[in-house]
Amino acid sequence: MTLHNRMTAFSFAAAVALAVLAPSAPAHAAEVVGFEEECVPFRAGFGIHQRCIAYVIYDDGTREASDHYNRDENGMMYDP
Repeated sequence: MTLHNRMTAFSFAAAVALAVLAPSAPAHAAEVVGFEEECVPFRAGFGIHQRCIAYVIYDDGTREASDHYNRDENGMMYDP
């Protein structure tokens, strides 16, 4: 095999390996049925703030974290 043929074969093998590792689309997409928020209090300066995570709930029972943020003592949201 010449160097050119080896490079071509290696490139093809690398492309096939990457195609196998790439995520595929699910057979059917789950539908969103609700949202859920979980918050944990923590002390920030002189007040108590909350560290929150928002979840999306799907019809198959799974949930996925969609956002995270903090809330101050007045309930106002801010980025951590």
